[in-house]
Amino acid sequence: MSAVTGAGGGGTGPAGDEEPDSAADAPARADASARADIPSRADAPEPEAQARTRRAHQKHNERYAWWALAYFLFGLHIVAFVMIYAVRHAK
Repeated sequence: MSAVTGAGGGGTGPAGDEEPDSAADAPARADASARADIPSRADAPEPEAQARTRRAHQKHNERYAWWALAYFLFGLHIVAFVMIYAVRHAK
């Protein structure tokens, strides 16, 4: 029986009483924030615009799901009718 505790090694984070070294990952954070392809908070759309966009995507995805379900059920009926025809006309 093994007991797993958060104070041992083997993980990727600091073990037990060790302090995380914030200076070690500072250059990586500076490089990430300096990248031009990542939008900053000033470029982010306002919350109501985000909500409208999210609702539009959600509506599109729901409509797509209903159409996919409709095509699936239509195909299922075609297969059922073909099988009924085959059973009734078998000799």
